[in-house]
Amino acid sequence: AGTRGEDIWHQTGWFQAPDAGWRFEIPDGWANLSPNLPKSGGNVSIEQPFWPFQQKLTLGDTLNHEALYQAYPQLKDIPVRGLEGGTGLAGGFDPKARQMSLATNTPSGMRDTALHETQHAVQHIEGMAEGGSPALYLPAGFHDMATEVADRGKRLEAQLAKDIPGFDPAEVKLRLHFGITSSGSQAEDAMFAAFERHPAAAAYQELLDRQRALIRQYHDAIDEYKRLAGETEARLVEHRSNNLGPPMPQSYPPSEYDVPPAMQTIRRTTKGQP
Repeated sequence: AGTRGEDIWHQTGWFQAPDAGWRFEIPDGWANLSPNLPKSGGNVSIEQPFWPFQQKLTLGDTLNHEALYQAYPQLKDIPVRGLEGGTGLAGGFDPKARQMSLATNTPSGMRDTALHETQHAVQHIEGMAEGGSPALYLPAGFHDMATEVADRGKRLEAQLAKDIPGFDPAEVKLRLHFGITSSGSQAEDAMFAAFERHPAAAAYQELLDRQRALIRQYHDAIDEYKRLAGETEARLVEHRSNNLGPPMPQSYPPSEYDVPPAMQTIRRTTKGQP
């Protein structure tokens, strides 16, 4: 016998999420990307229209998912735009702008991302616990600060390379981090000794400490972001994206959360229809 929640799910198809709301699952196994999306080198792209007469895509143009649109017909009209490269993001959903963004990806990757972001749209419609971003857990101006520290580091390394023959930033960072004074290489030992005598050595050490602190702060923000109940749920949708529904064998959805319910963070914003 399973838990009470699992028994209810087996009998009714409904289960309770960590935000105390009840859910039913719309199987995503039949969902697929539109074959009309531009393809390049095995990847699929959402082209950002530059002229008024170019077609502007919606989710209905992008993702074929009849069962989903029967339950939430308003999802078909959500605008979908391309996501510029270099962001490191696969996609996003902005409830205020009522817009989804998808980066160039493999067909399976874009399909899973579209399903992930669509779940965020459903969360917004239903007033469920929502997702977010690491920026929620970072101070204002964090990325500008990190960029400034990185730029200062490059300038300082350029000066050190000019003043110290054979200056190797990677070797210096390794020695400073682990407290290594000798590596067995006379050339490397001489280079490091020259670095230690350099007037900018202390400033460089301080800069490296600052960079490490910023990296730790960013990783902590990522961990907090992943604990958001809305993000955990959207990742569950991706994980179960090949589920074809009954009569195929099913597993209890909450048993597959990658963050235990007790550790998830509930975040809500104003309920609204996208």
